[in-house]
Amino acid sequence: MPVRLRPPALYRGNGVRRLKVISLAIAAGLFLNAVAVEEEPAEKAVYRGRLFLGSGPTTQGVVNVQITVNHLSTDEEIAELMPYLTAGDMNRFFDKAEAFKAGALQYLGARGLRIDFPLAFEKKTEKGKRLFLVAENQSADPSSSLKLLSEEQFRRDLFLVVALDLDEKDQGKGNIYQEARVKFSTQGEFELVGYRTTPLLIVNLYRK
Repeated sequence: MPVRLRPPALYRGNGVRRLKVISLAIAAGLFLNAVAVEEEPAEKAVYRGRLFLGSGPTTQGVVNVQITVNHLSTDEEIAELMPYLTAGDMNRFFDKAEAFKAGALQYLGARGLRIDFPLAFEKKTEKGKRLFLVAENQSADPSSSLKLLSEEQFRRDLFLVVALDLDEKDQGKGNIYQEARVKFSTQGEFELVGYRTTPLLIVNLYRK
């Protein structure tokens, strides 16, 4: 009497269903991992360099600084701020922007000065990128005798801006613009239009 060979259990009935379930589980796991990777926030960037200060009786000449970029400003954040900017209500503008905490400029050493920046933007360049940190108009050089404009009619379009020009290795130089004029758009675009005072120079920039 011929012997009928039965297929292994793995390929029969419930076994086939088990394979399908396992395959679907693996595929789902890979998909979720991919989604998780895409949704992870961008890594915080920390840069260090040497800042040349303006002339003054208490000037050190050159100080070490650290610039931190926590995150880039989003279209949604800019859209929240535009009504205040359009209305010229800069107090409400910066009160709202303060919570965003996009980055900071810190003097290293004895000075200990720290300036927080609520907004940050990035533009691609031929050699790498240009990063901008934007804050309310203020002095970035406590040793300088420079008196910034503080009248209400001038505050509407004046900001403090740190601009970093970086290559593909995240190295380069930068400038600090006091009393800078800027433009924002609801699409998250940013433009440095001009400035009233001589920029401070940052050299030997590198990413930690």
